[in-house]
Amino acid sequence: MPEVRAAAQAAGLPPLRAAGGETAAAAAPSPAPAAEPLPPAPPPAPSGWQPTMIVDGSVRAGQRVWGQACDIIVYGTVNPGAEVIADGNVHVYGALKGRAIAGGAENTAARIFALQFDPELVSIAGYYAVRDELGDAPIGKAVQATLTGERMKFDRLG
Repeated sequence: MPEVRAAAQAAGLPPLRAAGGETAAAAAPSPAPAAEPLPPAPPPAPSGWQPTMIVDGSVRAGQRVWGQACDIIVYGTVNPGAEVIADGNVHVYGALKGRAIAGGAENTAARIFALQFDPELVSIAGYYAVRDELGDAPIGKAVQATLTGERMKFDRLG
């Protein structure tokens, strides 16, 4: 049994405890070898960026979801009267029927993705387009919205 204890300790497992019959002296484990220090944790991102916010389900009319200092992913529909806001990108894996606002922190590289694009309003870095101003945007299709200069661009995905 001492060889099993030594192998367990060498593998980094906690010491084995005696279970019935053995005396405390016989069960006392030998001192474990000094463990190597763990590497230091990586420093946090200097920009203060947070992990992506994930919304499981639809965003209902009257609701506002804000992904502060992050991207936002919605697994569901953004209903008319609902609003999703992100300082980064907005992804809607469902229908976008409400408002989507990306680049809330003046991030002109932010994008809006939707599997079914039919929004009330889309905005990137403060530049916006309402439903009546979408022009040739592929309504009802999978779309990526980007900002080129001061003009919104709507490209079909796939």
